Amino acid sequence: AVAAVAKSGVVSAEGKEEAQATLTAAEELRSRVAELYDALEGHVGPPTADQRQQVEYYPKVLSDIDARVKRLEAHT
Repeated sequence: AVAAVAKSGVVSAEGKEEAQATLTAAEELRSRVAELYDALEGHVGPPTADQRQQVEYYPKVLSDIDARVKRLEAHT
């Protein structure tokens, strides 16, 4: 939905910019979660402090992205 908004002619230039920024953030989060998953899968022992911090932080980022998507959907 966000990619469609980013490319559509329905929203303002500012809306397109926000949609593109949201899409970029979602793609970055997906990449980081995949990297973390791979690191945890190959890790022996408990997660490192950095890995635990990422496990706690990424759901907050996802929540922010979800809120941004809902705002974008409300303006289309």
